[in-house]
Amino acid sequence: MAEQLRSFKKILTKKYIKTGTTPVFTGELEKLRGHWDAFVEYKSSELGLQKVQKAKDNASKKVYHHTLGQGGYKLAVPKWEKMEQDLLDRGIRPATMNWPERSRTWFYGHGGSLDPLTGDCIYGQNIQRAAQRLQEAIQAAAEGTFKPDRERDELTYALGNPEHPGRTRGKGVVPWKYGFRDYIESYRSRQRRKNDEREHLRRLEERLMSHDQRLEEEVQRQVAVAMSQQQQAQTLPPEPSVAADHLSQRKSSCASTDVAAAEPTGIQAAVEASAPQRFPVDEITHRTPCDLQTAVKNLMFTVAYGTAMPTEPGDVYHGQQIPPRYTRVGVEQVCQGWETLELDIPGGDGERTLAEAIHGYILWDKRYIVLKSDDQTPRPASQHASPRPASPQNSPRAALSRQGSPAHSPSPSSHAPMNTQASPSPPWSPPPPPAKKQKRPPAKKVAAPAREPPKKKEKKKKTKEAPIKPWDMSLEECDRITQERVKEHFKPKPKPEPEKVINPIDLKFFKGMCEANKRKFIPRDPPSDYERTIIKTTEKKKRQSKSSSSDVPQLGAQKKQSIEPLVVGQTTQEQDFVTFLKESNLTAAQIAGGEDIPKADVVVKWTFEIGKTLVPPEVVSVLPTQMYKLHQHYMRAMADCIFMQGAKIKDDDFLRGEAIIWINWEEIYQLFHQEALDISMVGLWVL
Repeated sequence: MAEQLRSFKKILTKKYIKTGTTPVFTGELEKLRGHWDAFVEYKSSELGLQKVQKAKDNASKKVYHHTLGQGGYKLAVPKWEKMEQDLLDRGIRPATMNWPERSRTWFYGHGGSLDPLTGDCIYGQNIQRAAQRLQEAIQAAAEGTFKPDRERDELTYALGNPEHPGRTRGKGVVPWKYGFRDYIESYRSRQRRKNDEREHLRRLEERLMSHDQRLEEEVQRQVAVAMSQQQQAQTLPPEPSVAADHLSQRKSSCASTDVAAAEPTGIQAAVEASAPQRFPVDEITHRTPCDLQTAVKNLMFTVAYGTAMPTEPGDVYHGQQIPPRYTRVGVEQVCQGWETLELDIPGGDGERTLAEAIHGYILWDKRYIVLKSDDQTPRPASQHASPRPASPQNSPRAALSRQGSPAHSPSPSSHAPMNTQASPSPPWSPPPPPAKKQKRPPAKKVAAPAREPPKKKEKKKKTKEAPIKPWDMSLEECDRITQERVKEHFKPKPKPEPEKVINPIDLKFFKGMCEANKRKFIPRDPPSDYERTIIKTTEKKKRQSKSSSSDVPQLGAQKKQSIEPLVVGQTTQEQDFVTFLKESNLTAAQIAGGEDIPKADVVVKWTFEIGKTLVPPEVVSVLPTQMYKLHQHYMRAMADCIFMQGAKIKDDDFLRGEAIIWINWEEIYQLFHQEALDISMVGLWVL
């Protein structure tokens, strides 16, 4: 539906808007009359033109173009299968015989083919590089050196760009759930994301280990060079020591320049390089505002603002140990233009760019964290802590370059002391910032002093003294307070006041008065139709009973005394015996044993046998419609030697892909005879 709407809008734009004409709103275009002006306005607006230009730019970046036509893969795949089958029929093995399905269809769909004589791959210049890389990846996967993993397979490696989540290359506009059916169990799986993070951290650790190894080798080389230089210096005769205070310093046109501090060389430099490096963020003890920066060549850019979290060695981040040169930071705001900056280490929920990590916590390189001013005073750095790198404007080298040109600056040879045992120079500290100029306030006209309004008296807030905590008390004080509270709890309690005795006569009078007032002033709801019918019936029976009791004479008071004597009925035991005879349809002779009692026919249960009907043959014709259809299906399956029936379930039922539930025909027999049911039958009924 969406594709048809998009193509329809393209036709309207090409046929009418670009030509500057208006369609005749008849037939299928009659419904566009009320929307045409808005459509033209949108297509002519700046936003519409920007989208058109963006689509053109994206289309120009596409390198490989398919040659499928309007039918797509649906019509092209049968042709490719027929081409391969023709080669196999002639005894020629196609080169794409063992290729993955996605790679094979992409190769054919972008102009690739097979040689009809040899079966080798034939491709043009436009896909030559991708086809060669695809063959190399398939060969590496066959040898075991390359392991395909869903979207990171041979085709992705050959094309060199990641797979788009909304489609599957080589299969059309198909989501990954159906494009990679072999990996349907890991579709949207958390374990898959954890494996990706673990693999990414492993690669980072390998890079860090290789970097540390190279650094250690460089330190060892520097130490060896320093040791050799020291041995050579000991063999040479000592040079006279000249004090640096007596050396003259040449002055530049601006000002005199101090002698630069001697940089550590030799063993000292090697030891300093091997010491663990610390950064300002290592000294914080609570959350501190900071700027997150990144380096582009030799320039530093602020990309986000957030808060730095204190991190100790050995801390973990989502189950993984934090690398030494990284710390946890919270991202609050991302600078414009840096939303797509990729993270060195993905976030805990799979964040890979800065925009995805807003209001979350990620790992950031300590070198690129600039702390903002805060009330916290950081702890003093250890003796191995390196000072914060100075900016190029405040560095000693920049100060020397500002004070004089290289031609006027003193040379190191003319100012450096000759002896090698000179005292080390103190570390350089940046100069204090210049004082701000205070602006003089403008002179105001002198006016008569205004009367100040009376000040309101501020109420002093009473502050309650904080109670002493139990852990701040001594043991004697705790015992004393405990004993006081125990005595307070167990002291004799005062007796409750006796309840006031009410005179029964007054209570009876009060109740009677309440009932009388209730009947007098509170109206009762009229009775319902049902209650009124019951009342009428009861009153009628009462009237009839009164009239009958007066009219009907009692026993012995009748006018005519010609009544036969009273006959006494049967006993209870005799009545029960007679009732039994009537219910059982037995005669007295059968009970006495003179006649035989007829016996009912024994019904033999119909058993289940393969190929035999599920019910007796004479019952099949009287079965209900659905049971009869199921029975006929069973008989056809028995004729075809199908001894089990499969029921297909969809992915929506259990969210684990499509599957089949197998049902034994004996369970259908039990269903017909209402016996115990198997769990597969219950599951089939629920679905």
